[in-house]
Amino acid sequence: MKRNILFSTSQWQTQLSREKTERMAADNSKEESANKVSVLRENPDHTHYPSEKLMHDCLAEITAGKADKNGIYPELTAGNTLNLTCEETIASQFTHRPTGGDIPVADGLAQIKSIKGNSILWNQYAFIAETAIRDNVSIQSHGDGSYTLLTAADETAANDIIYRISESLLGCAGHKILFFGAPKGSAPGTYCLYAEKSNLCDTGDGCIIESAQEGETFAIRITKGTMIAGEARFVPQIFDLTKMFGSGNEPTTIEEFRALFPLPYYEYNSGRLLSMKATDIKTTGFNQFNGRHAAVLAHHRYYLIGTYRSIGFSLHRNGTVVEMEMPLDRIFIPDTNGYIHATGEDICINLSHDERNGEYEYYTENLHPLPTIAHFPDGMKSIGDVCDEITEEKIIKRIATRAYKSGDESNSSLLTDGVETYYILAVPVITAATTSPNLRYKISSYGTEEVIYETHSAPMKTEIVYPLNAKESIKDNRRKIAELSARLTALEAQLAK
Repeated sequence: MKRNILFSTSQWQTQLSREKTERMAADNSKEESANKVSVLRENPDHTHYPSEKLMHDCLAEITAGKADKNGIYPELTAGNTLNLTCEETIASQFTHRPTGGDIPVADGLAQIKSIKGNSILWNQYAFIAETAIRDNVSIQSHGDGSYTLLTAADETAANDIIYRISESLLGCAGHKILFFGAPKGSAPGTYCLYAEKSNLCDTGDGCIIESAQEGETFAIRITKGTMIAGEARFVPQIFDLTKMFGSGNEPTTIEEFRALFPLPYYEYNSGRLLSMKATDIKTTGFNQFNGRHAAVLAHHRYYLIGTYRSIGFSLHRNGTVVEMEMPLDRIFIPDTNGYIHATGEDICINLSHDERNGEYEYYTENLHPLPTIAHFPDGMKSIGDVCDEITEEKIIKRIATRAYKSGDESNSSLLTDGVETYYILAVPVITAATTSPNLRYKISSYGTEEVIYETHSAPMKTEIVYPLNAKESIKDNRRKIAELSARLTALEAQLAK
């Protein structure tokens, strides 16, 4: 992650003048902040940068000086000449996530420095062909990728039952494979998703096989004697991450994968090439409820306020809505990506933040067009580290397509699915941007950002400069320091034994 924290000399001088006249006159200790701020160093581009330690110390002291007796801080807004301007450049790929991922961003404009092509060999191997009643257990398909297990009243599974959800995976030896879709409350001793050769289970949080065996198979497993009193709904999915992203580039957690592919279900596919076809970036504000529903992300905490006449959850925007109970603490953590549907008054559904939970804010949404399809109508592609690219100044095409030829799969400089093949151009095609591609878009510090694609697509890779929320950055740094200190103390205690 590249960090780029910018302070202009005029902004510092304006800030210090204000601090001296309004805050520092009665407290000599604050003069130390001014002295520290004046110590600037220059980089080769002659842009003024303070060291990160100096920046953090000064921010901490200035922010502490701004706090009133109750500890309430005015916001240090990025881009305001009376305040500090902090920015962070994030190189990442995503589809739908809280704004900025896990960094504390501020309200304002994000700047895309570059859009990069991305190609993957898409696959999803789960399917269920059998839905017969077996040994007192029935399995029902809902037509949306989900299946319900149920035992008749007062009956239990008469035997151990296996419903296979995949064929043997060929060519997967040593690969990382992600499988998930078991309901919360699953357990190896009752029912779960099961990798038969690896002897691993998903019990509701997903599971990654770090090094699969050749011919791995997967199943829903029900243990003899199990009674399923309510509905146990499975949405089984299996992804060969190494085949999809390449060795060493695989997501390491289900959360990382879900940030790239947020739909609750993807249909069976044994492998096809996808390039990146982003059309827009959609951003939302604090309230995720648009008057009909709120799109929610798996394993994130949401806080619900308002007067509710009805509330339910669905996997798809227009899918079957299952009625849900309002959580007593108003915190809802979805097991999968999906939608909260509700009717009522003054409804606000927000990503949980302790200091803002309970507030109401109108739903806001911004849709910013991207120039990708205009310049790359068949998608932006990549092979390894070589990729198509768009910046403010130029458009670079480095990858082209041709029909598959025998032996393409053995050539590491190519990418193929057996139908078409991507290859690297000997000479890139570089075109100067005649008009600005307009790569700035509006963001909210407590909202979300979502890439909209023309069709099912590889995730967008970008470098984005975000304005930082200075107050939250300080709090986040202190939290991380406290965590590291605790870990160090524990390690020292272990070494002392």
